[in-house]
Parts: sequence; C-alpha cells; structure tokens
Amino acid sequence: MEGLWTTLVDAHLEVLNATGWGALLDGLAVSWSEGGSGMLYFIYQQVSDFVAAVNWSEPFFTYLALFHLAVIVLVLALTWHASVERIFVVDALVLLLGWCSSHINEFGRSHASAIFVEKGVNYFDRGGLFITVVYWCPLFIVALLLQGRLFVQMLRWMIVTKRKQLQKEMKERAAAVGGGKGAGVETPSTDTAKKTSAETKKKN
Repeated sequence: MEGLWTTLVDAHLEVLNATGWGALLDGLAVSWSEGGSGMLYFIYQQVSDFVAAVNWSEPFFTYLALFHLAVIVLVLALTWHASVERIFVVDALVLLLGWCSSHINEFGRSHASAIFVEKGVNYFDRGGLFITVVYWCPLFIVALLLQGRLFVQMLRWMIVTKRKQLQKEMKERAAAVGGGKGAGVETPSTDTAKKTSAETKKKN
C-alpha cells in the first residue's frame, strides 16, 4: 500500500518537472509567502495575460477540446464500477499522456505554422506554460480524481478486510468457548445412560 502511494507521488513529481509546472508552483509559493493578496494578484495577472494573448478561435483548440472530452468519456467508461487494479492502470495511462506534454510542446514549437491558421503564431513557449495550461492541467485533474477514487476504494477494501478478520476471530473464540463448556458439562441423557449401564452390570 505504501509502495503504491510512493509510486504515484513520484509519477506526479516527474510530470511536474517534465512540463515546467513546478516552476510556476514555486512562483506561487513565493508569492504566497509575501502575502495572500500578492499571490492572488500574481494568479490574476498570469491568467489575464494568458487569456489575452491566445486566439481561442483557432481550430487547434476545438480539436484539443474534443481530445479532452474523449479522454473523459473513455475514463468514465473504463472505470465505472471497476476494480482497483483497472482504475490504477487507467490512472497510469492518463499520467503517461500528461508526461508526453513536454514532447508535444517541442513538436508544436517546430510545426506551429502547420498547426495554427493565423500566420506567425506560435503559442508553444520554451517554458511549456501554454501546453501545461491547455493540455496537462485537464489531464492532471482527471488523474487526481482517479487517485481520489483509488484512495477511497483502498480504504473500503481495508475496512472490509478488517471486518472479515474480526468476524473470523470472534467465531473462533465462540467455537473455542463453546467446545470447552461442552467438554465439562454432562447432559441429562448422558446421566441416564450411565445409570442404565450400572444397573445392567449389577443384574449380571
């Protein structure tokens, strides 16, 4: 159980380092240490600059939205009433898609002219902020929800296992106590049989 959790944490850290999202989180942490208002202003400024700089009417964003929708539908279909093992595999696949964001960013930077309709536009920055926001973040949220489901399922499994163990121990104790009492107590039928046997021996 502990090893599984460590593996998931390591996968998160690897994705953060690969996409550059960790640098943004570090910036948020510094801003938070300077004060809550500074952090909120930092977030607002980053979001405003990002939204204003992007032409959201590009067909690329339509295809990207369809991709995320397809991922969500597939995740729901594959994990609906699924076992812990299947949820873990699907979660690993989603994290793998997120890990590919750095390679997608490099490909996008090299082929921006073929991806975007507007001439001279290349949203794929060197730091990976664009691909992190539009590609990695939605996948990260899906993976986070899956890991929440994994955590809940594991808790339920642990509770059920513990209950079965306690019930088994209680049955074994009850059987042991019942067997001990039965060995030391003579029933009326046993007394009658002994008396009959004794009378028969006297007659003989």
